[in-house]
Amino acid sequence: MSLKFNKKHNDMQNKPEGVIGLPPSKFPDERLFLYALMRAIQPKKVIEIGVSAGVGMVAGCRALKENGQGVWVGVDDWSTKHGGKARSPDVPKKNVIKDGTPEKFFKFVSSDSQKYLKSQPDNSADVVIVDGNHSFEFAYKDSIEAIRVSRYLVLVHDACNLPGVHKACNKLSLRGVFITSSRGYYMINVGGGK
Repeated sequence: MSLKFNKKHNDMQNKPEGVIGLPPSKFPDERLFLYALMRAIQPKKVIEIGVSAGVGMVAGCRALKENGQGVWVGVDDWSTKHGGKARSPDVPKKNVIKDGTPEKFFKFVSSDSQKYLKSQPDNSADVVIVDGNHSFEFAYKDSIEAIRVSRYLVLVHDACNLPGVHKACNKLSLRGVFITSSRGYYMINVGGGK
């Protein structure tokens, strides 16, 4: 089975954020891309590794809500500090709720990315977004597990120009994984499923 795009939503990726009612952001391309992609492929389960403030999660959850189905699972190790600051799922949760998405469309899991991904069965999510630790080791290991867990698509980092992420994707391509790039993401069409 391959990705099937709902053509009705393909035009959204080239429109400004305000057209679809998303609040302004420092990352409009990322948010529009995720929104359009989630509207097009209609996933039932999305796993996002590395939530931070929930910038992508807001757009993705908006799309799930408008699709009328799906759950966005935000996985982050909230016990670690980022930039010297304590972190909590309260910020992304507040952002998603403020955007009007009911809690039935999202949940948070506090876990190390590898531990969480290894606990997931093969092909148990439609889309996995790998955007946690940007070092080579984490980007590579998370991507390998994400390919196993995802039925259709793995998005690897919106920061694909960073050396660790770029190196991880190069190593994946040397292993025969077909990778394309769009809107700053590396995309892996898993195209499988059982």
